[in-house]
Amino acid sequence: MTTPGRLVRVLGFAFAAAVSIGGTIGPGILRSPGLVAAEIGEPWLIHGAWILGGLYALLGTWMVAELAVTYPESGGLYVYPRIAFGPGAGFAIGWSDWLATCASAASIAVTAAEFAAELWTAAQGREAWLAAGLVALFCAFQSLGIRLSARAQQVFAAAQAGAMLALAAACFLAEPASAPARGATHGGLTLAGLALAMRFIIVDYDGWYTAVYFAEEDTNPARNIPRGMILGVLVVIAVYLLINAAFLHVVPAGELARARLASSEVASRVFPGTGARIVSAVAALASAAVLGPMFLTTTRILYGLARDGMFVAAAAGVSRGGTPELALWTSGAATVAMIASGTYEQLIAVGAVLFVVNYLASFVALHRLRRRDPATARPWTAPGQPWTNLAAIGLSAAYLGGVAANDWANSLAALALLAAAAPLYKFARRNIAS
Repeated sequence: MTTPGRLVRVLGFAFAAAVSIGGTIGPGILRSPGLVAAEIGEPWLIHGAWILGGLYALLGTWMVAELAVTYPESGGLYVYPRIAFGPGAGFAIGWSDWLATCASAASIAVTAAEFAAELWTAAQGREAWLAAGLVALFCAFQSLGIRLSARAQQVFAAAQAGAMLALAAACFLAEPASAPARGATHGGLTLAGLALAMRFIIVDYDGWYTAVYFAEEDTNPARNIPRGMILGVLVVIAVYLLINAAFLHVVPAGELARARLASSEVASRVFPGTGARIVSAVAALASAAVLGPMFLTTTRILYGLARDGMFVAAAAGVSRGGTPELALWTSGAATVAMIASGTYEQLIAVGAVLFVVNYLASFVALHRLRRRDPATARPWTAPGQPWTNLAAIGLSAAYLGGVAANDWANSLAALALLAAAAPLYKFARRNIAS
């Protein structure tokens, strides 16, 4: 049984922190250290790039947390451009956010299936079916209600972070790598190399904002969301820096850059003979842990759009357990379709651009709303305003400029996807809102 527009206020600080951690730490961190090393090789540059990515995520957390507690509505990053610039701008961000997150969920589900197949040989050759089954399983579980989903997410987040920290600890206990010969590392830092490296890093940090999708379901958003988000992003930064330091402790940067899968190269040295299976288990856990937040967020995006008359009204229906059922299963079906078609890989590349476009839209919306509505009560204010927000805007614009200069094909595809929102918005307003 569903009722329109009735989400359940049962979430708190623990969920906000857990969903921020679980929605961010995924299997990408087991691969990305090698990809980053291939672009900017020197260890101090690698650490600096991950710190820069973490600071950017922390800045973003401050800004979006202020928006979430000032405008505690379901729908996530779609909400703030809609309030600041109108429903058309909001729809464009909601459309890109939903599509990119479904693509990410498809990629993560396939990754989880591939690693699970390493542990369960009977699944080999059936990874797409297993991935689709995982999507259906997570959707079915979430349909049981938000309380159960919240408890499960807290357990997953703790297990996920614990597994990563255990892997890092094992690396530090192993014999350190020998110092590389002079000139054996990467030749130096270039703008193109930094832009490509930051693409991997920003995608790995993506998810720091996940808690804002549930502002309407939080018992005390002004208190819980900023605290939970900040704790969550600080945990993620610490885990990522430890993983990178641990990997470089075992494998020199030059060798890490040449490894097909950084974590496998590391594990083969730390756990001879069993390394591949250990990495597969950690990666499968990380993949499964991040799927829950992804479906929770895509569901809230469609719910928000439907409630505002830009998606079918039935998607705003909520079950007694607090789950927007039609929005949930629509997101699951779209994810399975992407798995079956294989288009998610291209969408992920485009999504790396769209994610930052979505951040930038939120930061600009905050700047406009602060100037337009100075008397609005703000239960929590981001430190250092307005300079920190201007810094977040500048970093976002710089990143998009660097990507556009070095990856013009995916940048144009992202622009085309955003442009496609215009006719979709007109269709939705004409045929759904009427």
